Amino acid sequence: MLFNEQGIINIDEIVANHPSWKKMMDDGVITAEEVHEQAQVVIGLLKKIDDTFSESQKALVEQLLTELSVLFAASHVNAIQEISKDI
Repeated sequence: MLFNEQGIINIDEIVANHPSWKKMMDDGVITAEEVHEQAQVVIGLLKKIDDTFSESQKALVEQLLTELSVLFAASHVNAIQEISKDI
């Protein structure tokens, strides 16, 4: 399920249950090779989107990826700020 009962995206649960994540986390260490392999999966999916989606669909995917990236960056900066308060 993409959203929980409160309408919040279940991204943590989706990632935790995804086979790629489980495979990387089997030994509790994520290697540079595993990151590279995952990057190749993402690139493959983006190429598939580029080859099959209409221009308006590609624009929506680009907007989604951009906003998710902004959210990811903002979340990490916020976490660093919170840690810095305790130092």
